[in-house]
Amino acid sequence: MTLRISAVFSKQFKCALGTGISAMPQGRQLDSWSCHFIRLRRKPVIFVMNDATLYCFLIPATGVKTLPQAWGLIRDRIADLS
Repeated sequence: MTLRISAVFSKQFKCALGTGISAMPQGRQLDSWSCHFIRLRRKPVIFVMNDATLYCFLIPATGVKTLPQAWGLIRDRIADLS
């Protein structure tokens, strides 16, 4: 699974944007997801979108401070969809 993150997501969860891999697979694959961190009425939310189907969902991120916590929520939600 490929997880693409926005700069705001990277800043919020203090993670690096690059992976060090020179040849990343291109988008529009079923296992490729994009993640963004936004606030809706002051509530932190993770916006996740599949790059191939454009299927989107929101994950409430109240209390989520680290990337492993966020990754666990994202991974579990994607697994529920499969």
